[in-house]
Order: sequence, then C-alpha cells, then structure tokens
Amino acid sequence: MPDIGTNLRRLMARFGLTIGQVTEMTGLDLRTIKGMLGGTNRPQARTLYRLAQGLGVSADELFQEPSLLTHRVFDRETNPVVQRVIASHSQLFRGWTEADFDELYSRFGTGGEMSTAGTIEAAQSMNT
Repeated sequence: MPDIGTNLRRLMARFGLTIGQVTEMTGLDLRTIKGMLGGTNRPQARTLYRLAQGLGVSADELFQEPSLLTHRVFDRETNPVVQRVIASHSQLFRGWTEADFDELYSRFGTGGEMSTAGTIEAAQSMNT
C-alpha cells in the first residue's frame, strides 16, 4: 500500500497548502484528510480521485514512492536557471527524454542554482 499521507504532505508542501485549504479544495471532510495524513485510514478510490482532482494533480501523484521524487522536485524548484536555458537554447535539447532532463537537474542542481554557462556546459557534455 502506498504511503498516501507522505504523498499528501509532499503535495501540500509543494503548493503551500494548509489542511483547511485542502478540505476546501477537495470537498473532503477534515477527519478524512487528517486520517490520510496520519495513516489511520485507507481511503477509497473515489476519495483519492476527489483529492487528486481538488489538488489539480494526477491520481498517480498519490501513489509515488516519495524517496524517488525528492531529487527531482528539489532540483527543479531550486534551479530556475536550467529552465531558462532550456527555453533559450532549445537546439541543445533536441531529442532529450524526461530522464535526460531529470539527470541534468539532479546532477547539477543540488545545493544551489546553476549559472547559465554551467547549464550549457553540462548539456553539451551530456550530448557527447
């Protein structure tokens, strides 16, 4: 069984939401949300669907292994220069897969923001 509570906390942190805001957005009862967060209830499929819809995410987000997502979320959020380089130098990224982008962010984004030159150099290195 996936850790719904951990995934819900991750999504709440990503969007900066309180429990009250989650209940408003999803129409779910406060006890239901608290039960999911605390791991004391096993929500039904329709509850998970309402939760995902209310948060504006795919239901798959509730079934992710959080430890596998940590580097991706952290790096993409803390490394905005990479996104700007991707937009302004699209020729460097032709044919790249999502895994290639994940590698770029995780290899070089941890610990702080990359420079434009560093991002271009990393992309060129990965292309070779």
